[in-house]
Formats: sequence, structure tokens, C-alpha cells
Amino acid sequence: PKLEQYDGKFFLVLQVMMMMPNMVPEQLSVMIGNGFVITFHENKLDCLEVPKERIRKKLGSARNEGPDYLAYMIIDSVIDSYFPILEQYGEDLETLEDEILENLGRETIARIHTVKRNLLNLRRAIWPTREAINGLLRDGPPLFTKNTEIHMHDCYDHTVRLIDFTETYRELGADLMDVYLS
Repeated sequence: PKLEQYDGKFFLVLQVMMMMPNMVPEQLSVMIGNGFVITFHENKLDCLEVPKERIRKKLGSARNEGPDYLAYMIIDSVIDSYFPILEQYGEDLETLEDEILENLGRETIARIHTVKRNLLNLRRAIWPTREAINGLLRDGPPLFTKNTEIHMHDCYDHTVRLIDFTETYRELGADLMDVYLS
């Protein structure tokens, strides 16, 4: 994830994590300018269905706001897509904790390694997303109305929460490794 500015336009790259059997990263590029938002990506991204439906069904203020609000909706949908993934990893860690106490085996330790590696990949995607949003807030106010700027601050806060969850789960994974090794 990154943010670059070109003549008053912003080019934002976000990483969307797709849960197939394993976590697979997908790149979403967003160009934000005065009066337009352009997104491009290789594959269908489920997280973009939420803003599309809000526009199609005329829900909320999606159709009444400008492109800055559309950019916010896209960014927010990407960030919100991380929460169910982290929730799943939290449940996996709870299951693994029970398994370690009941059934010591190499398969369990391999699964702990997998969860820890995936959490590290999530952290590597979320951390720069937080910085990119901060850059938009710092350098992009001419593009954003005050209303949208408030929503973007909410996106920033969500990335901070995601990072906290990720770190907590990584520590839990490390604790599970310690329990297994002891």
C-alpha cells in the first residue's frame, strides 16, 4: 500500500486480502482527483460490492455526495474487509490453544506457524494502509469535504484497531508456541 500525489491527484494502492483456503493478497489501485475516482484491479473484489450496492440501491448518501465520498467508501470497504479475517484468525488461535492442551502434535505447531505468518502478512498490508490514509488526511484536504474528512479519520482509527488486533493475535501465537515448547 502506498500513496503518491501527481498534480493535485492522488494515486492510492491498497492491498485486499482474499480468503480462499489460504489468504491471498490482491492489489486495488485508486486514482482520486477533483471530480473523479477511478479504481482498477485484476480480479473481482468482494469488498467493493458494498459500495456498489449502496450506489445501486441509493442507500445513504452514496449518490448525493461527491467523488471524495466514493473514495472514502472504497477505502472503508477495504479496511472493513480485514475485520472478518482477523476474527477468523482469533477463532483459529482459540482452537489451537485447546489442541495444544489436549493433543500435542506437529500438525498443531505447523498451523500455529501458518497463522502467525498470515498475521504478519496482514500487518504488512495494514500498517502502510494506515500511513497512506494519514497522507490523504494530511495532504488531501482540497479533495475532501469536511464531512468526508471526518469519515476518513474513522478509517484511520479502524486501521489502528486492526494493527492492535494483529499484534495481540501475533503475541498469542507466540505464547502458544511457548506453551507447546514447554
